[in-house]
Amino acid sequence: MLFELGTDMLLFGVVAAIALNRVFQASAIPLSRLAYVLAQAINMAFVLALFSFRIQEFVAVPRADLGIRVFLMCFVAWHMVRNNQVRTKLLRSRAEAEQVIDERRQRMEAFASEHLTPGDSALPDGSVD
Repeated sequence: MLFELGTDMLLFGVVAAIALNRVFQASAIPLSRLAYVLAQAINMAFVLALFSFRIQEFVAVPRADLGIRVFLMCFVAWHMVRNNQVRTKLLRSRAEAEQVIDERRQRMEAFASEHLTPGDSALPDGSVD
């Protein structure tokens, strides 16, 4: 079932989708699972709306209407892929940083257990600073 959609509404929808995706990709928001799911759900809703709504001005020219709608659906789908890439990159870099911290902590604990006896203090002369 195809509905008619005004060009103005379509353009506002495209602008909103672009703004949403640019803000999502340029901030630390992708680390939040909820924000990622909401952004992708909004994008998917926009793709479904483009699939089911006709553009009023091109009802007489079905190929133009279909061409514009397919282009915009691909554009929003491309943003969905970019959102996934940005989120994956941020999560991977965060996991790598945590791994480096864990490795350093393990080396420090191994050094301390190897070189310090339980009665020794890590500070010289047993002083407390």
